[in-house]
Amino acid sequence: MMMVPASAIDSIAKYGFLNQHVTHTTAGLNSQRVRFEVEQDLSMMRLPYSNKARELLPKYAMLNVLRDDFGTVPLPIEQYGRIVFVFKDSVKRRTTWTYDDSLILKKNKMLTAQTTRYKKNETNKCAEYCEAQVWGALDLSDVDHIMVPVGDEISSSLQKLGLPIYRMDPKPKTATGVVKYTRLNQEPFGNAPITATADLTPESDEARRNRMHSASLISWDKKLGSKSPTELISEISAWKKDPDAFDFPYFGIPHELIPLKHGELLTAELATREKSEETVVALKELLASKEPFIREHALSGLSELPWAELKALVLKALKDAAPSVRLTALAIASDHSSEGDVTQAMSLVKKDSEGRITNWLARLGKRRLCD
Repeated sequence: MMMVPASAIDSIAKYGFLNQHVTHTTAGLNSQRVRFEVEQDLSMMRLPYSNKARELLPKYAMLNVLRDDFGTVPLPIEQYGRIVFVFKDSVKRRTTWTYDDSLILKKNKMLTAQTTRYKKNETNKCAEYCEAQVWGALDLSDVDHIMVPVGDEISSSLQKLGLPIYRMDPKPKTATGVVKYTRLNQEPFGNAPITATADLTPESDEARRNRMHSASLISWDKKLGSKSPTELISEISAWKKDPDAFDFPYFGIPHELIPLKHGELLTAELATREKSEETVVALKELLASKEPFIREHALSGLSELPWAELKALVLKALKDAAPSVRLTALAIASDHSSEGDVTQAMSLVKKDSEGRITNWLARLGKRRLCD
């Protein structure tokens, strides 16, 4: 289930559920960089960050756990929104989950994702709530029903969705303080899915701003994705000469809230393109960038090269100062760990005290990564 504010309904109806990598907004921690690091650790993969790839990164929700001893807090509707979308069971097949906020688990070096096929004899408990991460596109066709707190208005925007709407009480009712995330009625609100009526109220200013904001960002992302490799390389070159000349053309977002730099986004896009001689040369040059994000994605893009050409670059990257670059190098080197010099280089990385690397190495080679 996912909690959203009323002002997001019109945007969701048109564009689906978007993550902060696309919208650059969230009611939680607004940091694409930190989120992306966590999401790579959750998947145990080094992921691309191109225009198309960002759309497939997780959308965050909560698990509806029906055991009284599993969750301990009411739905955080005041922080994230008072409208609750409950997804169909089919969404579980592309959902991972963690025992707490994944950002907290990352900080405590305990980040391991579970799948929804968790064991029936599970003895662990979620520290606050069970966080769910839904991977891939997510829209209204994935929604089973909607829940709205008792006493809240059923807005016209919500009615127009044509989905079953139920009343709920988001506050704990049991002695242990556990919320039963269940519908108060077994029939949709009004005994039938609410449909649009003739006297629908006009779109609010806040909802209009939200919809225009999403439209602007999606349009900009598509333009980035449509650039040719030559255009990307040219723009990266110009950015390197004068980074301050490039600003983010994002609608209504303060520049300080956008942590990823223009050159970083361009490099991530270039890394996913066909490896022509021009692109390979550019990516190799970017391995010398002072920005870890750029080095990480340049190396990831070069991973398609023949091993004979790639090996020296990987061995050097295993000694990189940035953990994200070393992790990318580890992921590539692990496929060639039978080679003596590669094994030796990887063994040096294993002595690294960085929590992300320690956790990644502990899971390397396991057949099942999510239990």
